[in-house]
Amino acid sequence: MCDIFKYKESTDYDINEQKWIELQSRELEKQKKQLMSLLEKEFEKQKQELWVELKEEADKRRKDSWDQLKKEHERRNSELINQLNTRLEKFYEMMRELGWPPHGEMNVAEAKRIVEADIIEKEELENMINDYYLRKFNVEVVSSFLVKWKENKIIEKRIPILEQAISAHISGNYFLSVCVLLSQLEGIIAYSESHTGQMRGSQMLGYLDKAIPENDAYDFGYAYKKFFIDKIYCGFKHGERIGSPISRHAILHGADVDFGTEVNSLKAILIFDNLLYFFTKKVID
Repeated sequence: MCDIFKYKESTDYDINEQKWIELQSRELEKQKKQLMSLLEKEFEKQKQELWVELKEEADKRRKDSWDQLKKEHERRNSELINQLNTRLEKFYEMMRELGWPPHGEMNVAEAKRIVEADIIEKEELENMINDYYLRKFNVEVVSSFLVKWKENKIIEKRIPILEQAISAHISGNYFLSVCVLLSQLEGIIAYSESHTGQMRGSQMLGYLDKAIPENDAYDFGYAYKKFFIDKIYCGFKHGERIGSPISRHAILHGADVDFGTEVNSLKAILIFDNLLYFFTKKVID
């Protein structure tokens, strides 16, 4: 009896121990799974945080790179604009000193070549520029100006006058063409501004400032206004040296008797064409 009892006790003990081991194993497996789940969640969380950090860092670097590229582009663009403005300013000043008005038909490449030619003597440069302008604005081009003017209804009543001025230029009658074209400048301004009565010099300048407002850059409009004041409407005194070869006052008041040249006639055509652009475009608009 005693042996049987002992055997059963031993068997029960073994069974209980086995169950305990199984329970422990299941508990450990459960804890293991829970731990793995926690670790996976933590890993996923850290991965997401790391991804966000990396994305933010990448976005920051991308933005910094873009900002840097943008600044570099703006710097280079500013340098090019400054270089262009400097070149154009020098070109306009050169042409003003040589007595040529700025004109929209002249492009940047032509201006660059002229500026680069500034190293030669002034007289030689002046002859070169005169020849260049006369070739560029030949009879065909000058005739096209008249065609363009005829399309401008604002000056419809002046077309017969302008036709004879262009005809005089083409025929070589430069004294006539210069006088006719310079005499029309004030009339264009007066009509554009609905001016009545005598026009004083201060009023003329006021209308000029109104039509061509100041700009930060030394642009085409500013260059023309400066040329208009310094070379066309400059003062003179009879018997004294005349300061400009295209001075309206000196020519129309009879002080200048040497103005009848092809160069001066072409200058008068370009001066009139520019004035027409500035003073009739706003009426048309």
